[in-house]
Amino acid sequence: MAAETQRFPYDLPMPTVARAAVFFVGLAMFFCFLGLCQRGVPRYVLLAAAAMFVILYLAMLVSRLTVSRTLELTEDGIFKSRHGLCRGRVHFAFSNVIRLAEANIRDHVVLHVFTKDEQFEICSAYFEDSNNYSFVRGVICTRSGIDFPPDTPIVMGWREVPPPLLHWTEPDDWPGYRASLVAAKPLFPRAAKTLWFSIRCFAIIMTPRLLLHFAGLADGPFWGYFTVALAFTAFLTFLYWYSRANPARITKIVFRTDRLTFFSGKQTANIKYDQFSGWNIVERQFEGHPLFILLLKSPRWLGAHALACAEDRQHVAKILEAQKIPTDPSLRPSWE
Repeated sequence: MAAETQRFPYDLPMPTVARAAVFFVGLAMFFCFLGLCQRGVPRYVLLAAAAMFVILYLAMLVSRLTVSRTLELTEDGIFKSRHGLCRGRVHFAFSNVIRLAEANIRDHVVLHVFTKDEQFEICSAYFEDSNNYSFVRGVICTRSGIDFPPDTPIVMGWREVPPPLLHWTEPDDWPGYRASLVAAKPLFPRAAKTLWFSIRCFAIIMTPRLLLHFAGLADGPFWGYFTVALAFTAFLTFLYWYSRANPARITKIVFRTDRLTFFSGKQTANIKYDQFSGWNIVERQFEGHPLFILLLKSPRWLGAHALACAEDRQHVAKILEAQKIPTDPSLRPSWE
C-alpha cells in the first residue's frame, strides 16, 4: 500500500434513503389526518408535527445528494470524513486498536473497530464497490497487528479477535426461578403497587386533555379521549404487571479483555470492568438443583446473572480478580 492517503466513497445507500421516505411520509400523513380531525390549537400542533417529519426527511435527502462522505486510510489510522454542508472528521489510530469484531447482517457485513475508549463501525453496504470493504478490512488488520482469519469462530452472532475470555447463556430455569420468587410474595401489596401505577399513568395521559378542555381550546369529544386514555392505561398496566411478574429473561454474557457485554433480546450493554466495585457468587436451590448467581455491584446498581454451570465459578473468579475487582461476601440479591 502506498504511503499517501487513500480515499473511498462511503455514504448511506440510496435504498435506505428510499425506505426512510416511507417511514417519514407515513408519519407525516398520519399526523395530518389527526390534525384535520381537530380544531384550534391541537390542529396546529399536529400539523406542525407533520411538517417537521417532512422537513427532517428533506434534510436527510438533500444531505445525501449534496454532501460527499469518504473513508480515508493513512499510514497512522482511519478517517471518516464529510465534505460539503456538514464538515467533520472522526479519527482512529491503528496503534490504539485493541479488538475487531465482524457480523453478517442480512446482505452486508459490519466491521467494528474497538479502541480503549471508542469504537468505529464500517459497513460494507456503504461502499460503492464491494471489493473496497475487503481491502479496507485487510489494511486495518495488517496495520493494527491483529490477525483476523476468515475462519474465526462465531460467538453469539459475531466473529471477533482476540476471542472472548469466557461466554455463556443463562440457563433456561433462571427466568422461572425469578418468577417463582415473585409468586411467593403476598398478592395484596403487588396488586396495590400495580393499581397505583395505573392511577398515575391515567392521570398523566388525561391532564393535558383536561387543561385544554377547561381552557376552551379542545373541541373534540371528551368521552372519546377518555375511552382511549383508559384503554392505553390498561395496556401500560398490563406491561407493568407482566414485567414485575417475570423480572428476568435469558441473557447472553461475554467476558472480554476490557469489558463485559450483555445481550438480552435486542438490547446490548457494554460495561467496562472499572465500573464495578465488588462481586460475589451465591448459590440458591431451585427445583431440587443448585443455581449459581453472579452478583456485580456498581455505584448505582446491583446486577444479578445466573451462571450456566458450576465449573464457570472458578473461571469467572479468576477473570474478576485479574481485573482487580474486590470480592464482597456481603453482597446478596436485591430481592432477598
